[in-house]
Amino acid sequence: MHLGARPVDDGFACDHVDPDGARWTLCAHSHPTADVALRCATLTVDDRAVDLARTHSAALYGEPRAWSELTPAEQSAWRMVAVSSLTGGRYVRGVE
Repeated sequence: MHLGARPVDDGFACDHVDPDGARWTLCAHSHPTADVALRCATLTVDDRAVDLARTHSAALYGEPRAWSELTPAEQSAWRMVAVSSLTGGRYVRGVE
């Protein structure tokens, strides 16, 4: 996941920036600094990734796996699924 803050109104928002340079909005709030916008987007993606991974494992195995039980590659994959989810399914490229 490659995050980039951008100016909006009186603050900053944050996007995922894909390898082609296209920007996919993850956090459209107006935050006071770029760092705060980046942190908000990171937390938003991570929260969604954990929810999606838990829902998936619960559906397949009857109980959710803890996020800490996933490998770094699995966590990265779930983060990219979360980015796709947060962009309305428009961002569907592979794991980066």
